[in-house]
Amino acid sequence: STPSMTRHQARASRRIKRLEEYKESIQPECVLVDNPRNILSVMSRAEMAEILTRSLQGAGVTTKSNIPVRTPNYYVVHDDVDLECECSVSSLGNKIDRAGFGYPLIAKPLTAAGTKSSHHMGIVLNRDGLRRLKTPCLLQEYTNHGEILNKVYVLGDSVWSFSRPSLPNLPAGEFASDGKMSSGRDERQFAKSYVEFERPKGSRCYVEFNSQKPYPSLEDFGVGPADPEIDLPSKKRQRVNDVAGDSSEPPEELSDLTRRYVTTDEMQPVTNALREAFGLELFGYDVLVRKDNGGDVEILVVDVNYFPGYKEVRNFPSLLAQFLTQKAVKSR
Repeated sequence: STPSMTRHQARASRRIKRLEEYKESIQPECVLVDNPRNILSVMSRAEMAEILTRSLQGAGVTTKSNIPVRTPNYYVVHDDVDLECECSVSSLGNKIDRAGFGYPLIAKPLTAAGTKSSHHMGIVLNRDGLRRLKTPCLLQEYTNHGEILNKVYVLGDSVWSFSRPSLPNLPAGEFASDGKMSSGRDERQFAKSYVEFERPKGSRCYVEFNSQKPYPSLEDFGVGPADPEIDLPSKKRQRVNDVAGDSSEPPEELSDLTRRYVTTDEMQPVTNALREAFGLELFGYDVLVRKDNGGDVEILVVDVNYFPGYKEVRNFPSLLAQFLTQKAVKSR
């Protein structure tokens, strides 16, 4: 791990130790809703991905209607990889190829929470984009999902699901450094540079973004909404609301898939598996719905967060207070 990662983990461990000492020596009646040591597993994306792989596809988890559930394939890039060295970039590219990954890829910092940089991510459009990685990081396969990200919130036995706007569908295959697809498509110019923070001017291989702010659009990737080689749910980006919302509707087909497969009842086996695997009661997880060209549907869990914002949940402060009160009463 990097020095910053080590400092981050050490700081978290010290806080956990102080909390445990407080409960043991000063206030033994203090009730801990979740074991603080279990929270560490969702602070590292590498450990999180390992647990998700083991607890979902490793255990054969499906939704209630038997839709398969998995986490995306991933590869961890450590900070000892010298991306300024051509041989290191080539070696990394070969390892990704052998792992069966295709481009684009999504790059996420290994530290999943607690720092601003935790939310600074990038889309790797080709091998050249690997040079732009900020290590250490987790590379995940990029999955087209109709621009809809589903948020599932868990508070003890209570579960809610909502939908939000997400990243656009992108063509499979590499964008070459000259702006062409590896299949020989004509050059496209970026409509503008999507700059949440600095990236090389004119770069066509890596697009950075902040996951807590508006996502880049198709035009930011140099892809027009009328592109014949990409399956778009709509010709313009639409605001996606709570699955039970009454405002702008998401694309009809993806809206139907979300309503059918990402409900609290349908996702119950997934929620139970994650609750047990991570040992948590206050958490959320992010879900994508993927439908391939053959019409087969699968569910992908791409992230797990401890004590998320619950911002779509009505009256959440009151619900949280009730939950904590019940925990305190039961502990007596």
